[in-house]
Amino acid sequence: MNEQVKIRQIEMDILTLLRNGVVNTLEVADHLKLTYSAVHSIINRMVMYEIAHRKGNGKYSPTEGDFITASDEEVIAYRRKKKNGLTKDSSSVLDIPVEIVEYVSLQYRSNVDRNVILTRLNKKGIQLTKFSLNQIIYIYGIDREFPQRNRESNLLVMV
Repeated sequence: MNEQVKIRQIEMDILTLLRNGVVNTLEVADHLKLTYSAVHSIINRMVMYEIAHRKGNGKYSPTEGDFITASDEEVIAYRRKKKNGLTKDSSSVLDIPVEIVEYVSLQYRSNVDRNVILTRLNKKGIQLTKFSLNQIIYIYGIDREFPQRNRESNLLVMV
């Protein structure tokens, strides 16, 4: 049985067009009312993640598989998990104790740098990788809870 592969809605739209015989990048762009550049970039990502195959001369074909649409956050987490070789049996970010998630949320809200959060957790005896910290922030929606933090960080960089 094939594993369900999570993809973005735009990738599913392109995959549907490829399955219906629209194989040229320009034609796909016309159907979706997007720029050629945007479609080309998305299709290249689809080829990289084996959602489509490059046939040459700007033509592509769909890959057979069980594809489902998911939110951007779910797709990113799924692809990172797959890239890092994690399996369903591996420790998941969802197994993180609530206290750690709350601590990360508090630190993130206080505009603490991620490396500093990791150092503080390490001093408390909690070993996390930067990847795991980012998963906690994105999967638990901490970045969406405090969007002001991201804008403030961007303003500091521009100053």
